[in-house]
Amino acid sequence: EENYQQEESFATGNRVKGIDVSSNQGNINWQAVYQAGYRFAFVRATLGQNDIDLKFIQNMRDGNAAGLIMGAYHVGYPSTGMTDTADANKEACDFVETIRHFLNCLHS
Repeated sequence: EENYQQEESFATGNRVKGIDVSSNQGNINWQAVYQAGYRFAFVRATLGQNDIDLKFIQNMRDGNAAGLIMGAYHVGYPSTGMTDTADANKEACDFVETIRHFLNCLHS
């Protein structure tokens, strides 16, 4: 039992706090987020096809400026059958194109 408690304490004592956000949260005070102990955030970039989150660029820039490590995510809505991958491919390409500017490994 003692070993279990030590492992549990180790696991919970070394967690890094993060959040996930989208335009649904409105304007975010990223300095307050950082001061509250959060060190990373995932920001919704795209939703389905051709739908860029209206706050994506602002959130990525402001969160980074506040000192958080920023990541992006996509909410998929593939509408075609499971054997047709064209819709999913289009969504993936739209996502990559949207986040391209924020990727350190890609240069246009």
